[in-house]
This record gives sequence, C-alpha cells and structure tokens, in this order.
Amino acid sequence: MTDRSTPDPRVATRLGWVGVPEACRLLGKSHFTLQRWRSEGKGPRHSKNGHTVIYRLKDLELWLEKNLSPASGEMSETGSPVDSAESDWWKKHNEGRS
Repeated sequence: MTDRSTPDPRVATRLGWVGVPEACRLLGKSHFTLQRWRSEGKGPRHSKNGHTVIYRLKDLELWLEKNLSPASGEMSETGSPVDSAESDWWKKHNEGRS
C-alpha cells in the first residue's frame, strides 16, 4: 500500500517542485539551514504538502539570482550578477519548461 501523504518525487520534479534534499543540493545548504530560514521567514519561498516541505524550482532559481555575489561580473537580463556555471545548469535543467 502506498503512503499518500508523501508525494512521488518524480511527479513533483516533473511539475517543477522539489523536496528539501534536492533543494539543499541545489543551494549548497544543509537541511538545518533551510529549516532555520523557514522558521525565520528567510530563504526561498516554499510550500507544504501535508507535513512535506517542497520548493518550486523557479523560486529556488529566483532566490539564487537575487543572492549571488557580483564576483563574476556577468549580469543577467534583470541586471543581477550571474555565475555562468550556475546559469548554464539552470538553463539545462529547465529546458522545455515554461
């Protein structure tokens, strides 16, 4: 019998949502940091499906762009500094998504 309270991660990812472990990997932060940010009202936007915290990929991307340091000097279309390696990853990861 399948536990219906836990969403299938493959479906969530196809729909543009990821769980905490994937968000941690994408942001390079621990789950403790993300948990603290949520309790403090900081960090990327999130939602809950029952007791499961989920993040929209687009919100993670926006948060990353907003919080990048201007080390590379490259600017995005919005005028925000962009790390080209991170930008290339997002382009590849989100191909075909609107």
